[in-house]
Amino acid sequence: MLAMAVPNEEAPGPGEDIDRLALRISLADIDDQFEKVVQKSLVFILKYLAKYEDHRKKLMELLGDVTRRLKCRPNIQVPVHELFLTYNDPSRQVFLVNFSHLYIVIGYPRLPFSQQVKLLPVLYGSLTDDKSICQRDAVQRLNRFDGADIVIPDGFNSYDLTRVAHERYSTINSAEDLEKYKVGLIQFYSRHFFSAEESIIPILFGYGDTRHSVVSAAAKELRTLSMIVDWEDELLLTRIMAWYLGRRRECDPRVSYLIVIFTPTNPTYFLFRFHFHITCFFLKLRSCKCCLLFLVCTDLLSIW
Repeated sequence: MLAMAVPNEEAPGPGEDIDRLALRISLADIDDQFEKVVQKSLVFILKYLAKYEDHRKKLMELLGDVTRRLKCRPNIQVPVHELFLTYNDPSRQVFLVNFSHLYIVIGYPRLPFSQQVKLLPVLYGSLTDDKSICQRDAVQRLNRFDGADIVIPDGFNSYDLTRVAHERYSTINSAEDLEKYKVGLIQFYSRHFFSAEESIIPILFGYGDTRHSVVSAAAKELRTLSMIVDWEDELLLTRIMAWYLGRRRECDPRVSYLIVIFTPTNPTYFLFRFHFHITCFFLKLRSCKCCLLFLVCTDLLSIW
């Protein structure tokens, strides 16, 4: 008996996979069916979008249909964890990063509270320097679980405030309320959620505040952190020095030195207190003693 060679069936190409997937999405009429398709296929579509340029137009139309249906059906869950993996993909392909970010913003608030908390390490791990500032701000806003009722204090300037508030306005109308928020922030950084090098800068800011309760809370934590932090670390010194020098365009040369000292309501008074307290820590550093006198003189001349 002669054996006849049967040719192997060719594997389906990307075009056939996309057509099959589009048919599956169009046939998913009820929410449960559509959610199952999205859970299994959304990341697959994004990877195909970044890989096959010839089929990009068809994939964009498919994603547009998925996005419209997701916005109309707020109960549909999205594979957020898998999207974070593609969002942090080392290849950093533009389509993969941007569309993963889009669906993370859509899907993360829909997750149950417990799952949102579990994904917080992944969320903070995605805030890398290779991402744009707009994307990092949008991802950071996802962890505000009480976003409908949150109260935001005033920032140092209008640009920083708009980044945090995102078209919302502060309802803090008294210094006492703002003091409570400052103490709360100091206590948050005292819980050791972050490394000592990350926590030391906001603690230093609290130590230079004008309110006694804020200074007391910061001083207690600062005694612990000052023994842990490596004060000769160049990266830490660079960050502290950047805060020390500040933004020179915000300094008013017409403000008198005596007014800065004796007027606590003046915004520059806080900067003076911060500079004064941080100078005490600079005195402990062998690498900063040589330039400390120059920095202090430059700072006083800019305020005078």
